[in-house]
Amino acid sequence: SISCVLSGIPSQIKNVIWTTATSVEGLGLAPKDGQIKGNTQTSTLDLSSAQLVKLKKAGGANPAHVFTCKITVGDANKRDVTATQTLSIYTPGAAISPTSLAVFSADTHVIECTLTDIPTEISNIQWTTATKVASLGLNPANGKISGSTQKSTLTLSSAQLVKLKTAGGGNPEHVITCKITVGKSSTPVMATQSIKIYTPAAAISPSSAILYSMDSHSISCVLSDIPSQIGGVAWISGTSVGGLALAPKDGVIGGNTQTSTLDLSSAQLVKLK
Repeated sequence: SISCVLSGIPSQIKNVIWTTATSVEGLGLAPKDGQIKGNTQTSTLDLSSAQLVKLKKAGGANPAHVFTCKITVGDANKRDVTATQTLSIYTPGAAISPTSLAVFSADTHVIECTLTDIPTEISNIQWTTATKVASLGLNPANGKISGSTQKSTLTLSSAQLVKLKTAGGGNPEHVITCKITVGKSSTPVMATQSIKIYTPAAAISPSSAILYSMDSHSISCVLSDIPSQIGGVAWISGTSVGGLALAPKDGVIGGNTQTSTLDLSSAQLVKLK
């Protein structure tokens, strides 16, 4: 709402003229003249959110829009009496890229939230996780504004990722949100990233076996809690043998588990022996 105070007037002014320097089709300004009190009258112009959006769109990259209230006074020598207000209109946005990804609990994970079209630096950026974890200790950095953009970061340590994974039980997915509130009605502006936390493990059972060199032998290695197919599973022997020519098979992932196998022929067992 913009108020234009007309002072030093002898009587009620009708049809106070309001205009904007920005050319907008169908803006539909509907000012109110107000009532005179003494020699003063206050005319007001209320702008709805829809009208502000139209102005913002019409202005393109320029957020500034000049509004003028005007009356014409005098009989023989008419002159305009005006007052202006410049509105800078912003439509803040928030974005995190990528919106989802897999992370490993042994790593550190950094999330960057880019706030756009903001007028001033924001100091109370909120970061939350949908997973309830006691003493998770999030410590985001607000970042500094540059132009009308600000980047806030949240760094999750390996210990924090382990806490999230433990709290999630069998569900590896955890939604992290960065949020600001803007405007008179504290409208939330937010962005999210969904991370799936994995703690890969490998197991061979039994861990030891007695073999006969005239037999063949197959070893299965179960890879668990993995996000995707593992290619090139490496198999090595603790015994140094020239020309052993191991030829393992990676196997195919099923769910979050993959079984790689190594078949040893009798000739390979003899070499190892």
